[in-house]
Amino acid sequence: MEKTFQGKLGTYIVRETEDKSLTIWSGFFDENCHSLAGAINETIYNYLEGAEVLPKLTEGRPCSVFEVGFGAGIGPKLTINKWRELGAKAPLSFISTELDPALVEFVRDNSEEDFLKNLVRDENGHFVFKEGLLTFKILIGDARKTIKEFQKENHLIDSFYQDAFSPKKNPALWTVEWFEDLKIIAKDQAVLSTYSCSNAIRKSLVQAGWAVFNRKGFGTKRHATIAKSQGESSDEILLSLSRSPVVALVDQNL
Repeated sequence: MEKTFQGKLGTYIVRETEDKSLTIWSGFFDENCHSLAGAINETIYNYLEGAEVLPKLTEGRPCSVFEVGFGAGIGPKLTINKWRELGAKAPLSFISTELDPALVEFVRDNSEEDFLKNLVRDENGHFVFKEGLLTFKILIGDARKTIKEFQKENHLIDSFYQDAFSPKKNPALWTVEWFEDLKIIAKDQAVLSTYSCSNAIRKSLVQAGWAVFNRKGFGTKRHATIAKSQGESSDEILLSLSRSPVVALVDQNL
């Protein structure tokens, strides 16, 4: 049975997906946070695997993750629990972004995970949980502004979960300028993974200096996108983009 609640941005509906995990539909963006083919399975495939987080956790290496779009909180839940399951051998830093603090509060208040239900707000209004080798922080507000604050901390990122609402619904987080901001905080061998395969966002990534590659999509999606902070885009991608009439997305409000 679907559950409805109100946030600062409007109505949200909790929905069950095919793998029995829950996603949240946003009335403001008129879109679900995850594929209805399976929220958990999609997150594992697109992000823990796609952004190459699992090898770092398995090998006990330090790992820093930057998630674009906290949504239903499945990204941090799966990542942190996997890190703990594998022994929590090295530091894990998980940074997420979220526009609506009421959505974070709903997830927090309905979670059994200590790192979610014990989130507290810091002096800047962001949500934070710290324990031992784990740092978990949710940046609240327009991500185009909060990322500028984060850049000042000189904290570099290994893996990016580019999981914002779709380019049609939330184009501001798919632009050349946005991917340039992500690249500023990217380590030399950083990996970005996203469910989107549109030529417009791939052109945005290339223009921002990322090397772009194709990947099989999850569920009904034929393709997804991987980007790396160093290297050259695949010849297949560059040829496809050269033939496409679409242009890269740019932020009209900056």
